[in-house]
Amino acid sequence: MSKSQRDHLMHSTGTTPYEIIGVILPSLFYTTITTIIVTLLQTRPKNLPLQFTIEFLTLVLPIILNVTVLSDYTFELLSTFLIITLSLILWLRGSKPLSAKPPQAPLTHDYITNSRSTINIISVIAILAVDFLIFPRRFAKTKTYGYSLMDVGVGLFIFSNGIVDAGRTDLGRSLKGAVPLLVLGVGRFFGTKLLGYHVPVTEYGVHWNFFISLAVIKIVVSLVFSVIEVKYIFINATLLLLSHESLLQGGLKNFVMDDHKRSNFLTANREGIISCFGYVSLYMFSANFSYFVGLKKGGEGVKKTVIKFVFLATLMLFLSQIWQKYCGISRKLANSAYCFWVLFIGIFMTGLYYIFAKILEDTFRNKLHVNLQLPLIFQAINYNGLVFFLVSNLLTGLVNVLCDTLQVSSVVSLGIITVYMLVNCAIVCVLFTKQIKLKL
Repeated sequence: MSKSQRDHLMHSTGTTPYEIIGVILPSLFYTTITTIIVTLLQTRPKNLPLQFTIEFLTLVLPIILNVTVLSDYTFELLSTFLIITLSLILWLRGSKPLSAKPPQAPLTHDYITNSRSTINIISVIAILAVDFLIFPRRFAKTKTYGYSLMDVGVGLFIFSNGIVDAGRTDLGRSLKGAVPLLVLGVGRFFGTKLLGYHVPVTEYGVHWNFFISLAVIKIVVSLVFSVIEVKYIFINATLLLLSHESLLQGGLKNFVMDDHKRSNFLTANREGIISCFGYVSLYMFSANFSYFVGLKKGGEGVKKTVIKFVFLATLMLFLSQIWQKYCGISRKLANSAYCFWVLFIGIFMTGLYYIFAKILEDTFRNKLHVNLQLPLIFQAINYNGLVFFLVSNLLTGLVNVLCDTLQVSSVVSLGIITVYMLVNCAIVCVLFTKQIKLKL
């Protein structure tokens, strides 16, 4: 990696919370449009390559454009695709049934898969795109405090894992699940050293990385869930986050933020170690949110579930803004404002996916008499999520070794990012169609 690339990786000061919502929100409409297309395609003979191509063009490519060359047209994108989405739904609801009678409606949680997979796609795109000039610097991870797309992406990745954790009681099995993450974390450290790939030490530390943080979260949460039911876990999450914030305000934030000498393992990895306290709390809040809303059970009726989504999203936004006013918001610290902000975005987007899923479900099952189909790419990512994330890291390293990402044109940059996502999605889709689930 050249000096210019290293300088480019220096953190940004971030953007506004409104822009982050505006950048993420169009993915809801891309998902809805794609779902409509693949559901209508089920009336034709099954053609997986065709379905994959259509989904990539209508779902993945628009998100790539959204966070790169079209990032300055957020309002226009939102308005356009909102109109297209609503027009399609109204057209479908006025169309003739595709079969004689409604199908047997299975109990599904498609909106959870859609929400989690969208988080994965945005995060994975950003992992490589941040190295190119077409990715706005305001979307990159902040150096100390502030809002950014990549900052919220880190937290949403943890949120997306928390909402599907029902609180396993098999402690041994849960702890074993942390071993591959530790191996990946150690492997990434040595891999970057051998390849000479520059990683800013102010992000997680000298030896630490996100894989190690995920392993620590899994170990701690597994231990907690082995003795405490998930429905009560919000108490532990609250106490942990308040304790974490108290320590930060008591001087711990200076230990993390100031340019202290990295003389031992703790000081060398202070960013990664200290932020884990906030991340563990975020994970536990996410698991409790899933229990409270009833995501694993399918909810308690649409109206009641929507009310819960609105209540929790409003509460998280309020708490985030209060903490941000007095303590600032920082991914680097994983402080209270940051955790509540991530929870707001996660709950808000999951709620919208739920509402649109119910509208489409009613439209296709009750009006058109066909079952709603889930995008193949989303199913594949949900099936091998960690593989998707791992491959993206490997490909990102490869791209940075092979070329100076700051010296290529916007067209070439966009082409590289598109091929990168095409390969990534193709790998997990092949694994999914062959029902190969890699235990990472």
